[in-house]
Amino acid sequence: MTGSDDEPLWRTEAHWLAAIAARLADPGFPTGDHAALRRMAPEAPSGHAEIAAERLFGAANADPEGEDRRRWLLIVHCLALARGRHAPDTRAGRVLADMHYSEERLSRLLSSDFEVIADILPRLARWLDSKGAAIDWLPLARLARWTGRNEDRADRARHGIARDYARAAVRH
Repeated sequence: MTGSDDEPLWRTEAHWLAAIAARLADPGFPTGDHAALRRMAPEAPSGHAEIAAERLFGAANADPEGEDRRRWLLIVHCLALARGRHAPDTRAGRVLADMHYSEERLSRLLSSDFEVIADILPRLARWLDSKGAAIDWLPLARLARWTGRNEDRADRARHGIARDYARAAVRH
């Protein structure tokens, strides 16, 4: 993914995410592909999962490479675990607060390096799926994509999630 200016880069990122989530949420999406993506080890996909992920990237006109591909595979895995429930009109932090996601867990997610984030996000996706909850995955995807690579971008994602969580928690 290239671009010298943040805005086109971030718009493309949002487009890829929305397209992948929509495809995963589509009742016509092949159940075998969905199952393979849910079982996939994002750090080393193989066989059916790798082919299914490439089909999703193709449908989204996405072509991540290298380290970015590794991180996008994590995002695809999480979206598959959440059954494609992506709600761009919600605020991730607010949804987490409203669902009583613990501040301790959120703090750990927001302060971790990529390897820990890669461990936490699939658990969060499974938890959200168990609640039937939709969330805006974009800030979480940005956290996964940029932590350890571009801390300014990662910090923007962290700040937005924390701000929305704290403001929503005040309402409770």
